[in-house]
Amino acid sequence: REQARELPHYGVRYWARNLTEALGVGPLAQWDSWLAGPADAAALNTALGGAVAQAGVLAAAPPFMMVPGPIDGVPRSLALEHLHAARASPSEGIVASMYGQRPKPLEASIGTRAGLRRQDVEVWYRDGWVTTSPDVRLVVSLRPLRADGEPESSAHDLLRVKMYSRLFMEELAPKIYDITMTGASCDVDVSTQGVTLS
Repeated sequence: REQARELPHYGVRYWARNLTEALGVGPLAQWDSWLAGPADAAALNTALGGAVAQAGVLAAAPPFMMVPGPIDGVPRSLALEHLHAARASPSEGIVASMYGQRPKPLEASIGTRAGLRRQDVEVWYRDGWVTTSPDVRLVVSLRPLRADGEPESSAHDLLRVKMYSRLFMEELAPKIYDITMTGASCDVDVSTQGVTLS
């Protein structure tokens, strides 16, 4: 048996195996045949389902391979009239000269629902960016109202909420894979203090 290797600086032991040694020649040859020539979708799914059953995996649903479809809603052209920020004069300071004019406050006309508290609402806005490759970071925090004298959450509740937050992100990650591959990021943090979307 091959000796275990150790990851430098971390002390993690691992074993590396060739894919052919781990799976044998049969599955690799079958996959190559599926890619090389025409194949019936029903036959592919039958073969895949048999392999999953033979491996002893209890699938929640029969495996079904599907070619990804087109991404709808991608615009052919983008409006550029608000692309660039207005340049700042030297008298406005070095920060403004580097990043453009500062955002200006807008009138907040946000409707409120029963049970939501509207307090210290501020909305700032300015057109465009100075950089030619802008990034946007949006963070929304939803926090529940706390009553005076409300007891703190127990360690058991904190652990359950943290576990839920991690499992939720593991469930969400495959669903937003196409978005993250474009360079975007998404995170949902659930805690006893509320929910934060970023």
